[in-house]
Amino acid sequence: MAIRLAVASAYPPNRRPLSEYAWHIVDHLCRNHRVDHVHVFAERGEDVATPQDRRVTVHQCWSFG
Repeated sequence: MAIRLAVASAYPPNRRPLSEYAWHIVDHLCRNHRVDHVHVFAERGEDVATPQDRRVTVHQCWSFG
């Protein structure tokens, strides 16, 4: 059974404290063979790094404050 997940966090290259943490979480999730796709709901504004895994989609849809 394939799993689809969503993560809401700042995401690189954002300079917020959680962006690196989110990158590591998403990277770790993609290493699991049962994970089919990860949607990252990231902060708007900055250009988001292109994920290296095609199973990751980044949606810029929120902002702090």
